[in-house]
Amino acid sequence: MNRFLFPFLTFLILSITLFPQGRGTIRGLIKDSESGEVLPYCNVLVQELNKGASTDSRGYFIMTGVPAQRYYTVIVSYIGYESQTLDVFVAPNKITHVDINLKVKSYQLDTIEKVGERGVHEKDTDVSLERINIRDIEIRPQGVETDIFRSLQYYSGVQSSSDISARYNVRGGATNQNLVLFNGSTIYSPFHALGLFSVIDPEIINSVEFYKGGFPTKYGGRLSSVLAMNSKEGNRYNFGGRASSSYLSGKLMAEGPIPDGSFIISARKSYSNQILKKFLNDKNAPVDFYDLAFNVNYLNPDIVKGRKFSVYGFASGDNIDNPDASKEDFKWSNKMFGIKWFQMVTDSPLFYEFNVSWSLFNGEVDPNGSAARARENEIRDLTIRSDFNYLQESKDEVGAGFEIKEIRSQLFFENKRGALVDLGAYSVSIVFFANYKLFRFDNFGVEAGTRFNVTRLAKGTAGEGFFEPRLTLNYRFSPLLNMKAAWGIYNQEFTTITNENEVITVFEPWIITPKYLKPAQSNH
Repeated sequence: MNRFLFPFLTFLILSITLFPQGRGTIRGLIKDSESGEVLPYCNVLVQELNKGASTDSRGYFIMTGVPAQRYYTVIVSYIGYESQTLDVFVAPNKITHVDINLKVKSYQLDTIEKVGERGVHEKDTDVSLERINIRDIEIRPQGVETDIFRSLQYYSGVQSSSDISARYNVRGGATNQNLVLFNGSTIYSPFHALGLFSVIDPEIINSVEFYKGGFPTKYGGRLSSVLAMNSKEGNRYNFGGRASSSYLSGKLMAEGPIPDGSFIISARKSYSNQILKKFLNDKNAPVDFYDLAFNVNYLNPDIVKGRKFSVYGFASGDNIDNPDASKEDFKWSNKMFGIKWFQMVTDSPLFYEFNVSWSLFNGEVDPNGSAARARENEIRDLTIRSDFNYLQESKDEVGAGFEIKEIRSQLFFENKRGALVDLGAYSVSIVFFANYKLFRFDNFGVEAGTRFNVTRLAKGTAGEGFFEPRLTLNYRFSPLLNMKAAWGIYNQEFTTITNENEVITVFEPWIITPKYLKPAQSNH
């Protein structure tokens, strides 16, 4: 491993070179003209070069290695918005930054309606990535109301765990092997109401990235898939709100500007259980739940240009209170709070992000007069994470970062003698990750990297670090035909005690894999 790591790091360091003469960079931020909300996955085309790019989840795009000392025609397009064309002058050894505001398009429908367009991802090496638009989710068949998790079942490689559940299995993996992230922070119990739908209200979500395997080095800790959801930032120009209801719940959403920023908050509460009986053969479903999410953003270019500071939070709770004393009661909750700092370096094609988050999961089973045994589970997760991305003039990209995770877990359960036993643990995980994207060739792209886990999560395993190398390839035969391949090693040290044969799983306590067992491992 040392023989592999030293040349790899040396290659990364030597690859960060200065701009050669005669070339420059075009960088931009694309937003909605009415709300100021960033627009992820927009298509950007430089007409004279016939080269394109797409915005990331933050609304940014960047194109390096552009021949300088001339004007270029840049065309920006996005479904549902009017395309915009602008002239951009590229200076040598400089970054030309443009802010683009797209207007919502009004359609006059005749015989033909435009429903989609092909994205610009010429050298994208993500072999199993689905970039999901919320508008696409809203038009898919739903159970009770629009739900992100239920929409995943319509993608290839994803299967529902049962006909009535929103839990999903990805390419043979278990439901607890799917990583669910909200603004980069882990949600440990992302399901409401017996697992019928998710705890995330799609109205507050701006972008969704769903990796069905072969995910990059910045993600780890799960074997099967990654669902990364980023919230909206709120309207920067006007105050607004929305109220709605379904047969199951009522929802409220408010957004608006603050000095040098914006906010958005969304809340949902159940008020009727009648619709749930349709899922449970007219059996009573004493379900009571709520969820709340918010995001506050601050951006002042007069202080530090290109910096964005965000404070976000999330909370959800479920309570199953059976009126029959012979049946057990359940309750579980999630709480999350995070601070994120994103920085775009003004005179360099460098992006970096720093995120500190705290996440709490608590679940409990009260047996009442049933034969079930009392159980209680609590997970406290404090995570510090940072990652850097540098785009070179050759169009290659260097990425690196670290993640420090402190976890306190408690699992109390009642044994056959009626005594409470605790299987909890305290652990700290330190992970470094790095990758290099070779994008300098027109028809060929490579991404190589690794995660290095300094130690295992299990207590008493100091010095037992391990690598998780990963490699993806992309070869473009023509503008319409790509071949992609991926390989990687993935580990998971955090799992649930569950019965995968249950049609409806109510309580899934989390536990750290003890040190006398090897972590679960998967080769993609």
